[in-house]
Parts: sequence; C-alpha cells; structure tokens
Amino acid sequence: MDRSVAAAYEYAEASGMLASSFVGVRLNKLFEPRTLQELWGLVFGGEAPAVPEVLLAKQVELEAERRFVGGYMRLLKSYSRPDPAAVELLRFYDYENLKEIGARICYKKEGRPDLVDIGDYSMLNWGKKDRYKTQVDEAALGNMVAGTPVSWYKTPAPETQADMDSRLDKQYVLALWESVQKLPSRERAPFASLLKEEIAGWNILWAIRLKSYYNMGREEIASRLMYTTETPSEKDELAEAALGILDYPLDDWGSWRRWKYRALLNPYEEGVYWSIDPRWVRQAAKRRVYRLAMTHFHRYPFTAVVLLTWFKIKQYEADCIRTAAEAIRLNVDKTALRDLAGVEV
Repeated sequence: MDRSVAAAYEYAEASGMLASSFVGVRLNKLFEPRTLQELWGLVFGGEAPAVPEVLLAKQVELEAERRFVGGYMRLLKSYSRPDPAAVELLRFYDYENLKEIGARICYKKEGRPDLVDIGDYSMLNWGKKDRYKTQVDEAALGNMVAGTPVSWYKTPAPETQADMDSRLDKQYVLALWESVQKLPSRERAPFASLLKEEIAGWNILWAIRLKSYYNMGREEIASRLMYTTETPSEKDELAEAALGILDYPLDDWGSWRRWKYRALLNPYEEGVYWSIDPRWVRQAAKRRVYRLAMTHFHRYPFTAVVLLTWFKIKQYEADCIRTAAEAIRLNVDKTALRDLAGVEV
C-alpha cells in the first residue's frame, strides 16, 4: 500500500480501535466489575474460562496483552515497509520473552512459558510452528539467539540472571532510541520527546528503588541506568534527571520541592512525615507517558507518531486491566485502588 494511503488508513483504523478501548473517560469502567468473570465479560466479551481465580487473573492479563499486540501488528501490516522504530517498539516482547525463558531455565520451571507472539516481526529464531507454546531449554535458547543482536544471551544462571536482564533492558532502550533518531524530523521530535519522558521515568524510579530498598551508592546506581549510548554520561538526556537526584535525602521534601519532575512524587502535607513512595512514582510516571501519548496521537495524524503513540496508549490500557484484575483478586478497596491504579473510580 502507498505510504500516504497507508498512513490515512492507519489513522482511521487506530482511531476506531481506541474509540472502543478503555482509555480516556472509559478507563474508569475497568474498575466497576466486582468479579474476575465480570471483568472478563466487560473487556473481552463472552464467558470467562472456567479456571481457579488465581489463574483467571493471569489469563485476563495475558489476553489483554495479546489482543493489544495483535491489534498493533494489524496496524503495522498497513505498510509494506514499516518504519524500523515501529518494529523495534514491538520487539519489547522479544526481550520480555527472553527474560521469561531465562527465568524458567534458571529455576528449572516446567510447563509452557507465558510468551507474547509477535510473529514475523521477531528478531529471534523460532523453529516450530507452535513456537510460543513449547518448553525451551538451554540448547534451544542458544539456537534462538544465534546470529541476532542478543546472541550473547545463552547461559542464564540464578547468580547472573538479574545482570543479564538489565543488559537486555539497556539494549532494547538503546536500539529503540537509535531507531527513533532515523525518523523524519517532523515525526522524530514528538516521539523522541515521548520516549525521553518514559525512559527518564524508568531511570528515576530505578534510582529511587535502588537507593531506598538496597541503599546503593551513586556509582553503583549510575551503572544500572539506561543511556542514549553505550558510554554513560552525566549529561545523557535519558539519565540526567535520575543522576541529579542521587544525593537527595528520600525523606526531605525541601530537597525535592523545586525538582523538575516533582509531579511524579507522592503528595506532601505540612506537618506530616513524608518519604518518597516508589509505587506512587511508578504509577505517576506511567500516567505522564500515557497522557503525552494521547496528546501526540491526535496532534500528529498521518505520521509514524500515530502508530508509536497508539502502542503506548494501549500498553497503558493493558497495564490498567492487569491492575483491575489484581485488585479484584486481592479484594483491594477503592481508596487503595486509587493509589494503586492512579485513576479516579
């Protein structure tokens, strides 16, 4: 399909898909069901699978993710040659699939892994037709990554798994950032700004978690952040916000009150003890990216920005569906849910 025709078709199709999604004002509807069966019917239609509640919560999460990914791939197929950035974005699930496989190998878990199928857009070497449904051992993993950008991911072990997963995260971010820089300038600027906000948020959260939960020092935290190049820099645009707060006390509001990303922090009340809540930061960072993606989606029609922002919007929806399912399973009240999900219900 001609690129301009494909862009027009894509925008119309993507808009229609969002209109029936649980985003914007419809997001609140996700938190109305009282049972997982009701949630399944609301989101997917039909009857829920007859499985125990714990398994049904997991199936809700997987089904939401797989439907979102399937919708994205349908949009990608509008183009005979989609932008590399649009494909690289989807390969997030290659990296997540590798983490799942690596964890199963490390801890000798039996049974079918929970993987997300991205079809021919995968950079991995999948041999069988039912490739996402079979147990993967270390030998199969070696064949899977051979000749790919992640050929180094061969022998995961419990003592190295965390570092290997961190390397996967850094590699994905670097590949995605580099692919976005190759977009035409009109498309590159808005999506680079969105991606910068998202990765900066990840780095901020990671820095706060490592400092709060593990009492790590500056150098160790800095080595674990994500950058635009393989060589870390204090001025890196993805990491500078996180690096700039490493010396801030986690319980001193005065140190944070003028910070550029103060909106990510849990509220401060005069006279009440305050300390940063990493869970609050996590949800606030996700909402920040979601709102920016919604704005960019409508501001840049008929460009690559539509496809890329649609991915982020639907990814947020899938995350909220997961949160709603867990809230029902754990019987979380609506006041706690407001903090957990970051939406008013």
